Amino acid sequence: VEMLLDKVAKKEVWDVHDDLSFPLPVIIICEILGIPIDDIDKFKKWADASVANMCSEDPLEYADQLNEMREYLLKQIYKKRRKSDSDLLSLIAHAKQDDKYLSDDESVGLAPQIFVAGNETTTSLISNLIWRLLTIDNLWREFTEDKIDLDDAINESLRFDPPLLGLYKTTSRDVNLGGIIIPANTKVMMHYGAANRDPEVFQNPNEFNVHRKGKKILTFSVGIHVCIGRELAKLETRVTLIALRKRFPKLTLVNEGERVGPFMFWGRAKLPVKHLL
Repeated sequence: VEMLLDKVAKKEVWDVHDDLSFPLPVIIICEILGIPIDDIDKFKKWADASVANMCSEDPLEYADQLNEMREYLLKQIYKKRRKSDSDLLSLIAHAKQDDKYLSDDESVGLAPQIFVAGNETTTSLISNLIWRLLTIDNLWREFTEDKIDLDDAINESLRFDPPLLGLYKTTSRDVNLGGIIIPANTKVMMHYGAANRDPEVFQNPNEFNVHRKGKKILTFSVGIHVCIGRELAKLETRVTLIALRKRFPKLTLVNEGERVGPFMFWGRAKLPVKHLL
């Protein structure tokens, strides 16, 4: 985080997404996977293509970019098989079933899921929280004066602005929901964004309240489906916000930027800021 903020310290205007919230999770997930971060622009292109592909009407629209990512990761897996490291991609590369390595499709199928899931939503969590703190009266000032519990603020951001608005699941059996039968093997979309605004659970659900306490949110799903990167995403956001308020206590928005394109995702693709003297 400090390294990324050093790069923008002397800029009059910089972008929260491009300069901070995007590169940080990519760097972290690359370190976890054990792949070099030198080609960060390539990773951005591949991550954007993977997310856009989830919402595309044409399954071949992003085929070239996704194949490029697949070939890159497959080469990395082959390299990992020639040596023993403790990173996650090495574990995938050396995993065996019945004394045989996983197939190329199995191996390379795991890595992109971890790579994309490990950065896109964290990027939006960081950007969304900064966006709300800077757009709602006095919140950024209260935050810099340590009047806001950061963990409460992160939780409220996840509730109010879930980076992933919903996700498809398939029923394993017939489900009776309010008298309506959803048959087995039916694809349904779970709307986390709607659940997080349930007025029977949350008082004034359409109000962004950083002092809200103790309510369960569904942004990371629940039970056996809970996101394994939940605590990492929160940690990255916590570290980023603490560093940001220390380095840029008078941060202000230039404008509200742009939202991300795919309909299932909610975040800022652009969020330009400047530091008042």
